[in-house]
Amino acid sequence: MRPFVIPRPSQAWRTYSNINCSLRAHTFGFTERLARSHHARPISTIRSVDNSIDEATFYDQAYIAQEPLVIRDYLKSSVSTWFHQNEHGDVTLDSKLTGNPNTPDMPYEYVRTSIEDDVARANFVNWLQGDKPSHSAPNSPITENQTRFSQFTAPIGLLSKAMEFNAQQKDSKMRYKRLYIAQMPINELPPQLQLDLEAPELLRCPATPCDVYNTSIWLGLEPTYTPWHRDPNPNFFMQLVGQKTLRLLPPGPGGNVFMQVQNAIGSASNSRIRGTEMMEGPERAALHDAVWGGDAPKNVLEATLGPHDCLFIPKGWWHSVKSVREDGHLNASVNWWFRFRQPKGDSARK
Repeated sequence: MRPFVIPRPSQAWRTYSNINCSLRAHTFGFTERLARSHHARPISTIRSVDNSIDEATFYDQAYIAQEPLVIRDYLKSSVSTWFHQNEHGDVTLDSKLTGNPNTPDMPYEYVRTSIEDDVARANFVNWLQGDKPSHSAPNSPITENQTRFSQFTAPIGLLSKAMEFNAQQKDSKMRYKRLYIAQMPINELPPQLQLDLEAPELLRCPATPCDVYNTSIWLGLEPTYTPWHRDPNPNFFMQLVGQKTLRLLPPGPGGNVFMQVQNAIGSASNSRIRGTEMMEGPERAALHDAVWGGDAPKNVLEATLGPHDCLFIPKGWWHSVKSVREDGHLNASVNWWFRFRQPKGDSARK
C-alpha cells in the first residue's frame, strides 16, 4: 500500500503541507458550534423544478434570465457506481474509485475547531498504526476556541480509511471530521472515471453549444463547508451523497456582504479563490456569521440538495455551501463551470 502522504507539485492557489505537520494556530475565538445560530425569520428558497425540464427551458429561464434554479432528482449518472452501502447502511467509496491504480493523489483539506477534533485525529493516526486510542487531547499549545486549517495531498485511500475508522466510533464526537477532498479536477482522474462525470444533458444542447471550462469533485467527512465567494463562470452543481445547503445572493448584494466583512476585519482577499484566508481565522468566522448567522441579509436565497439534486448558479452570484449533517459521514458533490456560446437566432428556443 502506498503511504498516505506523497509530495505533489502545488498549484498556484493551493498550499500543501504534510499530514503530520504542526498545523498553524490562531488566537481567534471561533468554533462552528457557536456560529450556528438559527434565524428567527424564514429564508427565501430558490425556485425548484422536476427533472423533466428541457434544454431550451433551462437556457431561457435560468441561464439567460440569470436566475438560480434547483432541478430535483435530475441525473442518476454512472458516478453512482463510485459509492455503495456497507452493512451498517452507511455510504462508502467503492473499489471502482479506491482500487484504481491510476487514481492520482487528492488535494485534501482539514479543519480543526475544537479539542475533540484533536483527540479524534490522534486516535485515527494511532488506529492506522495499530496503536490503542487515547482519550485525552494531544499535547498542544492551542486552546478550545482556536481554528486550524491544513492542506496536503494523499491517496484516495486516506478518506476510505477515515470512514472505516468512523464506523467503529459509537460516540460521534470521536469521529474524524472535516477531512475534505476539495475541488479535485476531474480531468486529472483516469479516463474511465472521467467518463462517469460527463457534463449533464442540459449543458449539451445541440442548438446552443456549450464550453465546459472546468469541473471538480468534492468528497468529505461531514461537516463540510465552503465560505462566501463567487465564480468567474456559471456553475452547475450536483449533489451525489448526503445533503448540502447553499445560500446565494446576486453579484451586487453578495459583493456588498463580502466587502463589509473585508472592511470589518481589515482584509483584502480574492473573492474568486477558495484560499487559505477564507478557511481559518477572523475571515472564516466573519464570513460564516455574515451569511449563516442571525443577521444574514434578508434577501439571501437558500436551497437544500439531496442526492442527484442539482443547482444552477449564475455567473458572479455569491454563494456559500455547507453539509446538513455534522456526524462524520461521507458527503459528495460534483460541479461543472461552463458557458453557452452565442446561439444562432432563436434556434435554442425552438
